[in-house]
Amino acid sequence: MIETLTGITLLQLATIWGIVFVAGFVRGLTGVGLAVVLVPLINLVLPPERTVLLAVLIGCLAGLMGYRSAWRNVDRPLVLTITVATIAATPLGLLLLFSTPEDVARLAIAAIAMLAFIVMIAPRAPLPPQGKLPAILTGLLTGLIGAFAAIPGPPVIFYFVRKGVPAAVTRDALIVIFLWAPLAVALLALALGKLDWRLAGLALACFLPLAGGNALGTRFFGKVPERQWRVLVVALIAVSAIGAVFRIV
Repeated sequence: MIETLTGITLLQLATIWGIVFVAGFVRGLTGVGLAVVLVPLINLVLPPERTVLLAVLIGCLAGLMGYRSAWRNVDRPLVLTITVATIAATPLGLLLLFSTPEDVARLAIAAIAMLAFIVMIAPRAPLPPQGKLPAILTGLLTGLIGAFAAIPGPPVIFYFVRKGVPAAVTRDALIVIFLWAPLAVALLALALGKLDWRLAGLALACFLPLAGGNALGTRFFGKVPERQWRVLVVALIAVSAIGAVFRIV
């Protein structure tokens, strides 16, 4: 029954559920890290193309959680600028995904996961760069790697996650952007005939662990010191990236 509905074995499904729960927890706690944790680890179970498309669908489900309250609190002109640029770069990212050999795609996904780890620990100014150009470039890079690897995080994490930006501001901005980024990818993939009912069934089967992890993370948001959750996210990203590298080796 499970194999008929999702196209994978019960053991694979249980493994994916565990990964989704942990990724959902990180997302609820910080607003970031869902795809960065999700994709490299699920890529150990599924081929790259299906991993990316599954993560995109899960990202669409996650994006609905907390979106309304987040939208009320964001800098709307800034977030809209990044989001529009993200959507504009989505077709190129998908084109790269569908034309890249499987082994090369695995290597690229691992590299992007490592990039996310480096971005989280890299020193930078306490506030984001001013002006529209940095925001547009951030959006274009987000759309490109979000469509190619379903990991839209590194550019927007680098832009928003700074000492001078309150954690709540960062979290709300990323929640809004991370709804539209995977939704744009999903709609384009659907138009290209790359999504199928088994993949949709697998994404829906992941909703409960996703919602449970997200709810648990949201419960601890604001109660865990920012320094500690940053360390947690960096550690999980590092584990995901290392796992992806070992899978390639």
